[in-house]
Amino acid sequence: MWQMLVMVGALATIEDPPPNVLMVIVDDLAPRLGCYGDPLASTPALDGLAEEGQVFLAAYCQSAMCSPSRTSLLTGLRPDTTKVFNLVTHFRETLPNAVTLPQHFQRHGYAAAAVGKVFHDQRLNDPESWSLPWIKAEGEKYQNPANRKKSDEAEGSQRSGPRSVKEKRAIRGPSTEAENADDAKQRDHWVTDRALQRLEELHQAPFFLAVGLSSPHLPLTSPQSYWDRYDPEKFSAPKPPGPAKKAPAIASHSMPELRSYPDLPLRGPIPPEDLRRLMHGYLATVSFVDAQIGRLLEALEEHGIADHTIVVVTSDHGMHLGEHGLFGKQTNYEVALRVPLILRVPGQSPSRIEGMVELVDLFPTLCQLASLDQPKDLEGIGFLPLLQEPDRVWKAGVLSQIIRNNGGGYSLLTPEHHLVVWEDKGKELIELYDRTRDPRETRNVARREDQATTLEALRQRMRIGWRGLMPLGRPGN
Repeated sequence: MWQMLVMVGALATIEDPPPNVLMVIVDDLAPRLGCYGDPLASTPALDGLAEEGQVFLAAYCQSAMCSPSRTSLLTGLRPDTTKVFNLVTHFRETLPNAVTLPQHFQRHGYAAAAVGKVFHDQRLNDPESWSLPWIKAEGEKYQNPANRKKSDEAEGSQRSGPRSVKEKRAIRGPSTEAENADDAKQRDHWVTDRALQRLEELHQAPFFLAVGLSSPHLPLTSPQSYWDRYDPEKFSAPKPPGPAKKAPAIASHSMPELRSYPDLPLRGPIPPEDLRRLMHGYLATVSFVDAQIGRLLEALEEHGIADHTIVVVTSDHGMHLGEHGLFGKQTNYEVALRVPLILRVPGQSPSRIEGMVELVDLFPTLCQLASLDQPKDLEGIGFLPLLQEPDRVWKAGVLSQIIRNNGGGYSLLTPEHHLVVWEDKGKELIELYDRTRDPRETRNVARREDQATTLEALRQRMRIGWRGLMPLGRPGN
């Protein structure tokens, strides 16, 4: 048995042999897990991982949109640098010489492989990142034959160009499905099977394996057995708040993704019974994903490599599950930006870490843990010191952003406040939330006179940018 962490100066590094890395990116996964305190969630595999690992309670993405977030995580660069603000731009168009996280490990002797949705989709995959061919997700999201036929037609239509919400409603299946079907027929089970094959091939050499699971992204489909874990009556919790008071309209949206499913109303509020069904489906698919992650963790044990494999489980962004009257993402509200982040670093004591971190920090952190040099242009901060001292003072805030057709907004979250500055058709609009008194962000207080000093201080900090958000302006202090 080799020693995973040794102290060198103030930091810990890893001795030979090089550690493997298993990174699991789950689509649309909010911190609605047992290990994050959700009383309903049935997530035994992730809860077990959390008991052995490091749970980050305040982890945030750089954009609550799939491709911008994934690109940022995998390049270690923020959206303003990658210029990826949508679901169609490839970062190689703007940064042809960028070195991605798996590419960097590949250059240091690792086999780098990916299965499923790691970059956003097939068009945005990056062959340079992988030493083995990327394996695209296959298998069915739906199991009901009629729903599956609709799904196949809808996926085929995407190849002919984008469609309006009404056009999508005409060809899509329902927003949820619960069928008495084998787990093996589901898409994420297929992805996990292929990931297990990669582990079989690679377990004797240092590897960086990225696995992308597509649930709980809509449609919310999983076998009936996972729905049966939950009592639907328990989803009749108190109604979440609607849009924040005095917030600009651009802070919200019309839920076009949700509205594109024909079993939900095209306009107006989502009926309570549909919200209850959506929540039920969401947690059922989370439980299904949890089972797939459990299979991956078991494989590490079976191959005898769990004690020298760094495990990372996270999501591309958070998710509104009724909060602010929304079901979806693509906002700058805290609930859309916060993600689960669980690491298991062999030799490191379990901990629950409250210090604020960002997905852009994972690239330098994994370099630290594997004793690799870091590319000089990274725009995140390695948080290995937090693993060594979980209670230490860390970042003063985190930055995110989102671009819309009619404008965009920058977000600065601190432990006490949340500032969002929007540009909407050339006009500046501001949101400010007091997270100490109003943690659910229900009232915008940006125009209150007693908040003027706080507002200006936060705006100045936002102008300075990410480099000014560490204590004393540099890491490790």
